[in-house]
Amino acid sequence: MRKLTFLSLTVFAFLLSSCEAIDSLTQFYYDEETSFTIPGQTSVGLIGDITTPEMQSSGSQEFENNDSRVDMIESCKLVELTLTLTTPETGDFDFLNEISIYISADGLPEKLIATETNVPAGVKQFSLETQDVDLSEYIKAGTYSLKTDVTTDQILSEDHEITVYSNFFVDAEVLGQ
Repeated sequence: MRKLTFLSLTVFAFLLSSCEAIDSLTQFYYDEETSFTIPGQTSVGLIGDITTPEMQSSGSQEFENNDSRVDMIESCKLVELTLTLTTPETGDFDFLNEISIYISADGLPEKLIATETNVPAGVKQFSLETQDVDLSEYIKAGTYSLKTDVTTDQILSEDHEITVYSNFFVDAEVLGQ
């Protein structure tokens, strides 16, 4: 009886670890990059509705590399969102007081994905605090846009171009499963 119980527990532990190993085969990270421009202005305060160009869910190659497809996403979370000031070359983010970034796609509600209310001084690059939300439906939509609300505390004499780097963690089904 003890041998049967031990054998049952051993088989159960093996099956459990096998399932976790299979799950890890369909979990991966992929990157997206886009940019937006904060226009030069004559006043300080909230500048809302700055939208990036529509983005294709470019993870398709990553999905193929991981034997899956975009439509097989089980969950997708943003784990990193970093802003880099690309122009003006001598500029920094000192003008920026707060920023919130939202994702939107056709037929889906706009969703907050990252914020920063304490932008570090004197930097050309910083990471925002990401929200713990599932973005799988937005990625499955095929195309999506990012909208930014920024609050400045300085007058910008010229346009500021910003690159947005996003890193997503994806859990997807394996093809043929």
